[in-house]
Amino acid sequence: MKRFSLVLVSLVALAAFLTSCQPHPPKPGQMIDMAARHIKAELSLNDAQNAKLQDLAAAAKDLMQKHAEAQDPIRAQMEALLSAPTLDTDQVRALIHDREAAFQKDFDAALDTLLPKLAAFTDSLTPDQKKKVISFMDKMGQRWDKR
Repeated sequence: MKRFSLVLVSLVALAAFLTSCQPHPPKPGQMIDMAARHIKAELSLNDAQNAKLQDLAAAAKDLMQKHAEAQDPIRAQMEALLSAPTLDTDQVRALIHDREAAFQKDFDAALDTLLPKLAAFTDSLTPDQKKKVISFMDKMGQRWDKR
């Protein structure tokens, strides 16, 4: 029994160590930077196209940061509701509905900001570059479908 316990503890320690060695998933801003670098390399962008891509990426990162910051007060409100002796489901429902309405407003504003920048970037691409973008989107869709 001692031997089994020792082996079990060793395996748990090894699993914990290996898990801690795994790279952490990138933050959203880092993901945008990685995607922009990948797009720049794959499409062989010229300086003007790269400037438009960087403008799009910067706007997307800014919007993601604002969205993340907007979550903190909501999280605090939900924690307060969950910490109460009894859960007030009406307040939880109202908080969720209010957040959904605010999210839709934020989403519409994000589209108003990002779509012109996306159009400026994609309109600057050559037909061959657009084919590569479509091919890349197809590959990403296939990866997503396999999940």
